Amino acid sequence: ERLVTDATQTEGALPFLGHVLRELWLYRSGRRLTLASYERLGGVSGALSRSADALLAGMTPEGRLRARWLLTSLVRSGRGVMNTRRTLRRAEALQAAGGDALAESVLLQLSGGRDARGQVAVRLLQVSGEERVDLIHEALLLGWQTLRGYVDSDRKLLERRDDLEAAAQAWQAAGAPSGGLPLGDLLRYHEGTGLREEERQRYQGLASPLGRRFLAEAHEREEGREAEARLRVAQALRRQR
Repeated sequence: ERLVTDATQTEGALPFLGHVLRELWLYRSGRRLTLASYERLGGVSGALSRSADALLAGMTPEGRLRARWLLTSLVRSGRGVMNTRRTLRRAEALQAAGGDALAESVLLQLSGGRDARGQVAVRLLQVSGEERVDLIHEALLLGWQTLRGYVDSDRKLLERRDDLEAAAQAWQAAGAPSGGLPLGDLLRYHEGTGLREEERQRYQGLASPLGRRFLAEAHEREEGREAEARLRVAQALRRQR
C-alpha cells in the first residue's frame, strides 16, 4: 500500500518503481519484501537516486568527472521549460566524455555493467547498437538531484552548445549557404569566446560533427573576408604613393 501511494505521488514514477522493486527483491527477507527495506532504499523516488549516486561514488574522481560530462551532454537545457533528453551517436557521446579508454569505461558503467554482487548495476543510459546513446528515462531529469545539480551548474555551457547546434541545423536545412554563416561577434560566441579555458575545451568536445563543420566554414569565410580587406587597404596605400 505504501509503495502504491508513493508511486501515485511521484512524477514519472514507472522507471523509479521498476528499480525499487528490483532492489527490494535483492534485499528481501526470505520471500518477503519488507517496509524496512523499502524505507532504507529511499522509497520510490529515492531508490534510483541512491543507486545512481552509489555508482558514481564507486568511480575514481576522474571517472566521476567524465560521467558528469557524459550525462550532461545528453541533456537539452530548458529555458523557462523542463530540461529534456538529447540523443547522441555513440562516437559523439564518447567524445563528450573525453574520447579515450576512460570514456569507454564510463559509458559501459553508466549503461549497466555488472556490480560487485554480479548483478547488473543501475542503468542510467541506454545504448542502441553503435549508433544511439541517451538517458534511460526522462524521469532522471526530475528525480535524480545529482544530475539536476550538474545541469544547473553547466547551464551556460549547455545553452551555448544548443545555440550552436540550432544555428548549424538551420544553416544545413537552408542548403549550407556561405551567406548563412556567422561572422564577427556571433562567430566568436559560437566558438566559445568568454568561456573559461577548461569550459571552452569541453564546449568544443560537445559540438557535433555538423557544429564543427559549421564553425570551420564560418572561420574560413571570415579569414577570407579579412584577407580581402587587408588586400584592399594595401592596394589603396600603393595608389597613394
